[in-house]
Amino acid sequence: FNPPIANSKTAIEKGELGDMRLMTIRLNDTIAVPTDWLSWAGRSSVLWFLGSHCVDVIRWLFADEVKRVFAVSRSDVLKRRGVNTPDFFQAILEMKRGGVASLENCWIVSKSAPVVFDFKLELIGSDGTIYLDLSHHRAMQKYTKAAASYPDVMCLPTVHGKPLGFCVESIRHFIECVIHDREPIVTGEDGLAATKVLCAIQESAQQGAPVLLR
Repeated sequence: FNPPIANSKTAIEKGELGDMRLMTIRLNDTIAVPTDWLSWAGRSSVLWFLGSHCVDVIRWLFADEVKRVFAVSRSDVLKRRGVNTPDFFQAILEMKRGGVASLENCWIVSKSAPVVFDFKLELIGSDGTIYLDLSHHRAMQKYTKAAASYPDVMCLPTVHGKPLGFCVESIRHFIECVIHDREPIVTGEDGLAATKVLCAIQESAQQGAPVLLR
């Protein structure tokens, strides 16, 4: 439901990029999220909080399943602040048809960042490339006496007092599927597949070795 990602999917399906070979995806948060916003951060991780969205994007754009993962993580900054959860995860995901994705999820970015999240993608195919900047998009830049910011114009903006954006559209889609008894675009099988990938990434980071998905 994110327009730039959806448009990228269309370009891939039209063959404009050729065969998808490599993807780099980064979705990070400032340290305010695990320390100030989420009281339960110590019982979860940035992998499950942000990585789940990234794995969904990887599977969808590649139109393929993950075969093997290798990941590393470190726990230091947040632990010293009393939040017992990893600072970041860095992972390489190998797809069954040979594509490779590099995944970065971190939530110790400085609070002074102009946007609470940093979301970027690079899609490289045999015949083309797409670059996406979904956080520092520069569609709107605001500078005040207090701070500089890039206000949300895609996820959940309010226009004339009405919430809009792809977050609203995803909820609307699910409600319509329930009302009309239709299968949603994202199925339970997709959720299960993503969960298996996240478990494999976590296992790889803990063991320090590649993990084959079963």
